[in-house]
Amino acid sequence: MRIGSLLVLLLPFTAQAAIEVDGQLTEAAWQDAERFSQFLTVEPLNLEQPAYRTEARMLARPDGLYIGVVSQVPRQLRTYGQSPRDAATLDADAVRVVVDFEGRGKSAYEFTVSLSGSRRDGIFLDQTRVSYDWDGAWQYAVSEDDENWYLEMFLPWSLATMSAADGGAASGPDGLRPIGIWISRNIKVLNRGFAYPAIEATRPTFVAELHRMQVPSYAVSVLDWFPYAAAIHDELSSHSEGRAGLDLFWKPDAQKQLSLTLNPDFGQVESDNLVVNFTAIETFFSEKRSFFTEGQSLFDLRTTNEGRFINTRRIGGAPDAGAEGVTDILGAVKFTGLSRRLEYGAFAAVEDDSSQAEGRSYAAARMRYKFETAGFGYLGTFVDRPTLQRQAQVHVVDANWTGHAGLSVSGQLAGTFVDQGGLTPENNGAGAVVSASYSPGGRLQQDLNVTWFDRNFDINDLGYVQRGDFRELQSITHLHTRQFADDSPFSAAYWRINTRLRANDYGDRLPATLELGHYWRFRKPSGIYVYYYGQSSGIDDLITRGNGNPRLPPRHELGLQYQLDLNRRFNFTAEGFALQEGLNGTAWRVTLRPTFIAAENLNLGLELDYIDSPDWLIWRSAAQRLATHERQQLYALFKLSWYPAPRHELRVKAQWVALRARVLQGYTVDTAGNLAEDAAPIDDLSLGQIGLQLRYRYELQPLSDLYVVYSRGGLDSRDTYAGALGGLFSAAFDQETASQVLVKLRYRF
Repeated sequence: MRIGSLLVLLLPFTAQAAIEVDGQLTEAAWQDAERFSQFLTVEPLNLEQPAYRTEARMLARPDGLYIGVVSQVPRQLRTYGQSPRDAATLDADAVRVVVDFEGRGKSAYEFTVSLSGSRRDGIFLDQTRVSYDWDGAWQYAVSEDDENWYLEMFLPWSLATMSAADGGAASGPDGLRPIGIWISRNIKVLNRGFAYPAIEATRPTFVAELHRMQVPSYAVSVLDWFPYAAAIHDELSSHSEGRAGLDLFWKPDAQKQLSLTLNPDFGQVESDNLVVNFTAIETFFSEKRSFFTEGQSLFDLRTTNEGRFINTRRIGGAPDAGAEGVTDILGAVKFTGLSRRLEYGAFAAVEDDSSQAEGRSYAAARMRYKFETAGFGYLGTFVDRPTLQRQAQVHVVDANWTGHAGLSVSGQLAGTFVDQGGLTPENNGAGAVVSASYSPGGRLQQDLNVTWFDRNFDINDLGYVQRGDFRELQSITHLHTRQFADDSPFSAAYWRINTRLRANDYGDRLPATLELGHYWRFRKPSGIYVYYYGQSSGIDDLITRGNGNPRLPPRHELGLQYQLDLNRRFNFTAEGFALQEGLNGTAWRVTLRPTFIAAENLNLGLELDYIDSPDWLIWRSAAQRLATHERQQLYALFKLSWYPAPRHELRVKAQWVALRARVLQGYTVDTAGNLAEDAAPIDDLSLGQIGLQLRYRYELQPLSDLYVVYSRGGLDSRDTYAGALGGLFSAAFDQETASQVLVKLRYRF
């Protein structure tokens, strides 16, 4: 850092004029800000000098971190379009800012803003994985002229927990604290991205390699109250009710935070996608409830295969008995703190009784100690389910090491203990996960994952894991080509080789898998991925839900995925697959995802997914046997997002699933895993399901919103083969399962 800029950062607060976050960067303070202009091309990672200049500016002031970005690009190369908050892909050119407020290279926050004013924020759980469940209170504004577009961003210090100043003072400009920062921007029409420092966000040591600098350590003290009031009218039962509650977040200083919620309302302001799941693996749904996302990154410890030791969607879920789909939560409390290198926290939640079940209780404790290049931690959870007379504990120790040149290693060792009708050693389980990643930035990128869960490993009382009783060795290799001739249509490419060797804890060999694919990134905004996926023969010990382990033949799949931005108004993704999902025969699957940007404040999206299979093998619970089916299935999703004025948002989300399956042959499984044809009759099946949500949102201020939501659901399920998929839509529409109107106001004081 230059001496002059450091002196500006250290000026007393009384000498600093206010900065208005208006996207203009006109205040005099910006002229003396720390500047970064050494942006290089990282998408693709060829480290070339960009054709257009980017300059980032940063000011650390008593109220927070101010960041300004000047992005040079002529108007004819700019892409516009507003997107919902936390959209995976923003429809406009965007600037992405990543800040490690603690400065130890272990965790970071993302703040992304597009040219059209859309935003995305999230938390890096480790070096590369980001969770966008979290929503923070921060400010931003954009503006533009013929040469540049400008972003001005304000990040309060209260957004994150930070350690005390290295100079020994917990607050005040006399002490300094380290932070890390990374800033990138893209030009969508050129299919290019530029960053400082010039590293990929997928690099295994990404957070550890952010640009480090010292900033003043200021006092932080925040008390936020979020009272809410909601009214719900259920049209099916003609019943109306009102609810009120409170969320409280208190940060007495930069190192500690207390969160409390009383009678929370987790109403239908966010809708999950419809899922038709005939497998033995539970569907996972992400968390969007503010109490559980705030300060939750400390507790978000994950295994491979989407597993996590705490899945807060369990809290307030369907009760252990009765027909209710959700359970009221009486209250929950959470505390997190940071003392130098030690981060610690605990939370607890208590549910209300339902009509037939007693409410459950949940508790968790977490600590994590951080060295310069390594760290270790402990996580413990406890769940009491009185209706089932079940108490479950999970204890995990974890460690990680971040080396140089893109090498990182992490691991977890867990024990699970379940007391249900008397604790016995047979109820105790254990598991371990070790992962290593190496990506120095050249041609090779290598990941290795080793997973072992014994036959009693069970974390699903509060966590989520696809299965226990599992051993796996996985290797994922990428071989990159990062430079092409100037006249080549490609800008980057890679080979992908993903192999998995698997068995269960009894030593039975599960099907091994191989994925071999190749990706081409074009100079124009498009890309194509072609792959082969194969499974060897082996047993499937899940499909029958404990009624035998059938030995299945090898299966093969060929796929093509193509993404193209035709222009700034229209883009689409097309996918085609030929796959085997039974004993023989080939299924065909086509997925189309067109998106139309009708105007900067109006976009429409459609997803169509169709499967035609002559040999679909699933377990039929009613008949207690396996059966192959001739299946046709269609999933359709329509989304509309309209932003008629600043702070106003109207969203429409309509979903439809239709499935019809004619039984071809039933099978029983003998003790050796062989399938034997069975002539006992099995019903055909058809299913139609719809989901509709119309949501209006008005943002009064950051994290203060008024919602008006209409939701409707319908389901038609039958033991016959439907004449046509289209008829299942009208049948599901007529068979209403939900129809309600919700009005909710949540305000931040």
